[in-house]
Amino acid sequence: EPIRLGLVVEARRELAGLVFGFHFMTAEGQQVFGFNQELSEEGRVAAGERVRLSARIDNPLLPGRYFVNCWVTRNRTQGDIALQVLRLVDFLVYGTRPGPGVVSVEADVKTVLERGE
Repeated sequence: EPIRLGLVVEARRELAGLVFGFHFMTAEGQQVFGFNQELSEEGRVAAGERVRLSARIDNPLLPGRYFVNCWVTRNRTQGDIALQVLRLVDFLVYGTRPGPGVVSVEADVKTVLERGE
């Protein structure tokens, strides 16, 4: 099943150039994958304003325990970095499809048997 995220963040003070980074981690703290999303429009949030994020992500995870961190930062071109790390959710992936590693990827693999003469 796809992973669906919903998050509402309220600014305590005015911020510009916001970037939201999402890191999907194993229970042991190994980063599996992640992505960043900049705030659209001008990228400026006034104190007290809220930003609502929603996402639908293909789920490549094999069975196991995972968690998601969200990093709220300012674009480094602003000259400084505001930083808040939120541990959003811990979750389990169930299934009967164990494999090597922690993700399953699509692959187009062909095999051809070449018989000797």
